[in-house]
Amino acid sequence: MLRSLARGAYEAYLERKLSSTDVPRHVAVIQDGNRRYARRKGDDPTEGHEQGAETTEKVLDWAHQAGIEELTLYAFSTENFERDDDELERLFDIISEKLNELAEDDEVHERGVRVRGIGDIERLPPRVQDAVERVEEATEGYDAYRLNVALAYGGREEIVEAARRIARDVERGILSPESVDKTAITSRLRLSSDVDLIVRTGGERRLSNFVPWQGRGAEAEVYFSDAYWPGFERYHFLRALIAYSEDETEAVTPASVGAEHPAD
Repeated sequence: MLRSLARGAYEAYLERKLSSTDVPRHVAVIQDGNRRYARRKGDDPTEGHEQGAETTEKVLDWAHQAGIEELTLYAFSTENFERDDDELERLFDIISEKLNELAEDDEVHERGVRVRGIGDIERLPPRVQDAVERVEEATEGYDAYRLNVALAYGGREEIVEAARRIARDVERGILSPESVDKTAITSRLRLSSDVDLIVRTGGERRLSNFVPWQGRGAEAEVYFSDAYWPGFERYHFLRALIAYSEDETEAVTPASVGAEHPAD
């Protein structure tokens, strides 16, 4: 009870602080730590993915409440294909289930959220491809807010793909070599909008091939949190937004959190 009250008071303090600062327009999140969170609790890794999916649902609400216009989530990287078959199948089940839920979610439609899958979608199982297509069709008429779900995504691969498109356009006479500039490259990426803030959970201090052109190429701020994704709380999210507005990179550790307010 006391812990809940203290956390509520701390979040209220962060909300007040955030209200007087600039909020990033576009936030990209590396959702890391599902498996380590599960192992710490003695659970199967798939339990971590399921709990991580619940955090994702919460973050969608937090982002909307904060006034963020675009949110990009790193849900499945190209490197994730190397995991064992059983874990991959459960991951694909969770991803397709959540995408199908988004297609029918009343709040998604009321808020006017356009949902897109970005990445090499054709590499994914048919059920995931179908779910991506379904949610994209269900929300294609919206543009008030944007949610990009990165699936089978790799940042370098995305840039290579854009370079190939440019080469083909030059060969066809659609584009001259002299007109190839940043705008020409950006317009041929799967994600064409600049990222203002990159948030990574799980304690790692790297960006893992995530939005290199749209993020650090655009000099996005980077915020590292030691909280595992399933344990990522609203106060972590608010602290990330405040760190962006104060133009500083900050890492949240369990020890530092415990010193100020209830730990995870």
